[in-house]
Amino acid sequence: MYKAFDLRLEKVEDPRPSEGWALIKTVAVGICGTDKGFPEAITCN
Repeated sequence: MYKAFDLRLEKVEDPRPSEGWALIKTVAVGICGTDKGFPEAITCN
């Protein structure tokens, strides 16, 4: 998210966790109806 109402889909390199850290694969995500107001509630740099 770059700013309110500015969501972008980008290709990026696969993350490489540092030693002692783990990378967890996400298999599903979702949004809630109450998330509708989320972009108005945050400020992105």
